[in-house]
Amino acid sequence: DMGKVHNGIETLMKYFDTAQSGRVEEMLKYERMYGGKKIAGLTPSTYWQSGPTIFDDDKRLKRNVVKACIDALGAEIAQHKPRPLYLTKRGNAKLQRKAKKRTQYVEGQFYKCRVYEQMQWAAFDAFRVGTGALKVWNDGHEVKLDRVHPGELFVVYAETIYGRTMQIFHVKYLARTEVASLGCVDTDEKREMVRTAKDISVEQKAPGVSDVIRVVESYRLPVM
Repeated sequence: DMGKVHNGIETLMKYFDTAQSGRVEEMLKYERMYGGKKIAGLTPSTYWQSGPTIFDDDKRLKRNVVKACIDALGAEIAQHKPRPLYLTKRGNAKLQRKAKKRTQYVEGQFYKCRVYEQMQWAAFDAFRVGTGALKVWNDGHEVKLDRVHPGELFVVYAETIYGRTMQIFHVKYLARTEVASLGCVDTDEKREMVRTAKDISVEQKAPGVSDVIRVVESYRLPVM
């Protein structure tokens, strides 16, 4: 029942808003230090709303040391482009050819998915807010890779009691037309849910976000 699933997700989002608000607020503080502005929040409805400066006297920041250091370190790290390499240990000619082909395949996927460009963004996230994340997923038979801001990732704290979790949630905001084109939206009921989903709430409609809806993805590791 899609309605029951929807109600469960709403309850989960309320839990994240309360139980993990401190973690998100900490990231927001670091984003403000980097940008030098009073960013209202990390969602599309709040990120564009910011004051002129983080200082009470409204004076402009002549030199943002935080931003300068992060940009310099990020540019230095971005110059390094490590690549995976398949090797064999005393392998015969057949295994060596297989290792070479696998290396070529991974290099092709790196190029197609723009791995180094995405890794640069993830590195900047790590320098700014302490964590960088890349999400690898498949669209049918095609490998995809996206940079994900850690402020969009959530876990249920009770599942991390032993230091790890089997499930992670990704809360993101996408254009309604993009959601409607996803392969998982494959029934009339799901298409109707996307069509009638309420767009994000903004006091003044910002250009480009007037028809953006919230999407929640859940990933659970298989139980062995």
